[in-house]
Amino acid sequence: MSRNTTVDLTVGAIACEGTIQRYILKLHREFEDSDRINGDYVLTLLKVADIPESEWDIDPENVAAYAKLTTAFPPVVLDHHRSFIDGGHRHAAAVLRNDETILAWIPKQ
Repeated sequence: MSRNTTVDLTVGAIACEGTIQRYILKLHREFEDSDRINGDYVLTLLKVADIPESEWDIDPENVAAYAKLTTAFPPVVLDHHRSFIDGGHRHAAAVLRNDETILAWIPKQ
């Protein structure tokens, strides 16, 4: 029996913490911050300017590569404080491109 690993990327979609962890692991082979992922998350369209810059080191080359994409970025993942769990480079690329909005998985209230 195969397990469906597709994540619903419709604004308003709900995902459990296990789905969010698998989502991040599909983007990154190594992820060591899973203890910050708790409960359900909702996919939301946020204003780029309303999200603080990432406190993690940001590689300018990675940001530039994302900024060149013509497709939508994978959603970022934020915690209850709107700090990045995943997606700091994608957010920085959205800032560089002057994007107004970005998809984000945020904890469900």
